[in-house]
Amino acid sequence: MILLFNRTRCADQVIKDVLAFAARRVGVKGDTPVKVSTGRYNTEGVAYNSFPYLWYMKGGRRYKTKRTSHLIGNVGYITMSVPMGIDPLAVAESFMRVALHEMGHIRSYRDGTYGKEREPTTRTGRRIAHDQRPCEILANNYADDAIATRAHRVQRDELVLALAIAIESAQHGDRRR
Repeated sequence: MILLFNRTRCADQVIKDVLAFAARRVGVKGDTPVKVSTGRYNTEGVAYNSFPYLWYMKGGRRYKTKRTSHLIGNVGYITMSVPMGIDPLAVAESFMRVALHEMGHIRSYRDGTYGKEREPTTRTGRRIAHDQRPCEILANNYADDAIATRAHRVQRDELVLALAIAIESAQHGDRRR
C-alpha cells in the first residue's frame, strides 16, 4: 500500500496508481510512504533507508501511532519531484521510470540486500561513479525486470498516459480528483 503525501496539483489517485503499479511489479511488500512535490527541471527521486518524520511528510497525522513522531509501516520511504511547465508525456514517462527505480531501492532495503556487496573504489581510492555502484545496478535490474513482458509494458503505458493527462490538467489549473 502506498501512503501518498501529494504536494502537487495532480490528482492523488493517478499518482497513487502509478506508484502502486511500480511497487507491485518490483515486489515491494507493506506500506511505503511517498512524498511527491513540484520540482523545477526534471523528475527526481530519492529512497531513504529509515522512517520518515511526521513534520517532514506534512499531513501524516492520520498514519501516526501513539506517542511517536515517526510514521508507522516498514522501513524505507521515497521523495519524488514532478516538474511543471514542460512536456507532460516526457514528465510522466520519467516519473514512471524513477518510481520503478526507487521502489527497487526500497525492496533491497527491506530484503536486507542493500550494502551487502563491498562498494568498489577507483585506483585513487575514490568512490566509483553513481551509476556503477552495486546498489544502483540492482535497482536498475529490478526496474527492467518489472516491465519485461508485453502485458506489463501495455499497462505501464496506460498509466503513463493517464498521468500525462493529469499533469497537463494540473498545469492549466484544472484540478479534478
